[in-house]
Amino acid sequence: MLFLRPLLAAALVLLCLPGCQTNADHYHYFHIRNTDYRGRVLAEWIAEGHVSRTPDGYSFKAVEHDTAPPYPQSIHYPDTRFVEISGPNLVVRPCGQPFWLYKIRHGL
Repeated sequence: MLFLRPLLAAALVLLCLPGCQTNADHYHYFHIRNTDYRGRVLAEWIAEGHVSRTPDGYSFKAVEHDTAPPYPQSIHYPDTRFVEISGPNLVVRPCGQPFWLYKIRHGL
């Protein structure tokens, strides 16, 4: 009976581990914000997939780009667009998939 305890503990650990995800629609999204030295937003992007660090900034596949005033625009790239940005004040943080992209990819 003593040899069953480690076996049961190992089985419990395996049951608690998450399984592999094979869903093709599973992407990671990141929000990238570019600000000036006063903290005013100059531009924002939403990236799909990996955001790579470059010597001056970041490179990624963008699905959305928002520009700042005086003529703000929101540009969507449903099939992604490769972007390289640089600047002193760049902030990258995880975010969710934009709803407009979710609707396109799921036929809503």
